[in-house]
Amino acid sequence: MKMVEPKVAFNRCAAFSLIELMAVVFIIALLAAVGVAMYTSATGKKYDVMIRSEMAQIVLAIEAYKEKNGYFPPDDSADPKNNGLFKSLMKPSYEKDLLPNLKPAQYEGPHLVAPAPNPDADNVPNRWRYISLKPKFNTAGFDLSAEYEGPKGRITIGNWKH
Repeated sequence: MKMVEPKVAFNRCAAFSLIELMAVVFIIALLAAVGVAMYTSATGKKYDVMIRSEMAQIVLAIEAYKEKNGYFPPDDSADPKNNGLFKSLMKPSYEKDLLPNLKPAQYEGPHLVAPAPNPDADNVPNRWRYISLKPKFNTAGFDLSAEYEGPKGRITIGNWKH
C-alpha cells in the first residue's frame, strides 16, 4: 500500500490583516478618549474641592473679623478682585492672624489668591472676588467667590446657596 502525503499549501504570510490592525487602532483611540475625559473631570473636581476648602477658612476669618469689629472687612465694589482681604485678615490688625496657616502661594501682595488657574489670563494669579458693601447673592452678609475654567466652561464657586 502506498502512502499519500497530504499537500499543504502555505500561500499566506503570517501577518495581521488590515481589518485587524484597524480594530486595534480603534480600540486604542477609544481608550485614549475615555482616559482624557476622566482626566479633565478629575482636574475640575480637584479645583472644586480645593476652592471650597479654602473658602471655608476665609469665610471663618471674615466672620471672626466681623465679630471683633462689628462690620465686614472693606471691599472695592468697583472691582471685586481688587479687595484688601489679605491686609484686613492678617497682622497687625489683630493680636493673631485670622488666617494663620496661609501659605505664600495663597496670596499676592494685598490679595488672596484662589487655588486654581486664572480663567482670564495665563501667569496672572486668580484672585478671590469679595463684595461686602452691596452683595448680590448674600444680601445680609458678603459674597466671596472664585472662578476657574472647567471641562464645560467657566465655573464660579461662591459662598451662596443656589
